[in-house]
Amino acid sequence: MKVLTCKGSLINFTSDAPVRRLEEANEKLVAGTVMEILADETLCERIIDSMLTALEGDIVAAFEEYAREHSKSVEDLTEEKFAFVFDQFADRLLGVMMNKLMQTESVPEVMSLSKELGTHEDFAWTAGNNYDKIDFNRQWNHTRTKTGAMESLDQMKEFEHNEPESATEFSYDDPQAHLDMIETVKAFYAFLGDEADVKIFKLTANGYTQKQIAERLGFKTHSAVGKRMKKIEEKRQTFVKQINNQ
Repeated sequence: MKVLTCKGSLINFTSDAPVRRLEEANEKLVAGTVMEILADETLCERIIDSMLTALEGDIVAAFEEYAREHSKSVEDLTEEKFAFVFDQFADRLLGVMMNKLMQTESVPEVMSLSKELGTHEDFAWTAGNNYDKIDFNRQWNHTRTKTGAMESLDQMKEFEHNEPESATEFSYDDPQAHLDMIETVKAFYAFLGDEADVKIFKLTANGYTQKQIAERLGFKTHSAVGKRMKKIEEKRQTFVKQINNQ
């Protein structure tokens, strides 16, 4: 599957992802068919004879190539070497057959759609360096969308930092942009990591003066709030840089 899809690895997907479900179904199909063949001696012999007849030229070429690489003739090869070469040929044949099967099943298209239209449940969160998951998160969260720089504290005063209670509170002009803004603000709150700083940020953004914030939060002087606001602005600039570098 990895060879066929070129990029990514199935380890990046959970067992519930469509491409992994397809892989599991193929494994059961192949294993089940092989067991049916092995259980019927007559059928097994007929299939082997048919395969050897159809692929005789390719098999002989494989023996000749191996013998030539080892400066020998085919007649000089031992039974052990014959078995070794035949096993290699069978492995290559199986690879070709599985490749054809997956092409017929449109596996590359399934993999592409899994990445483009996937859900969070499709990607293995425990897999290290899961670039499929990273790309999905970037697409899902629009972190690569050029929306301009995050506004400063003064510029954000007009934005109410309250989570909407229902979908009807979203902007009908661009609901996705509104959702993205909410997620960005939530991430910034977590980045601040200090409850008092978050409260100062919210109050400042909603138009409160330093004096009002000091009285509301219990600071002795409004200058103390000013110092905190300066540090908050520095963190905001760092936060913006991190987002832009993702």
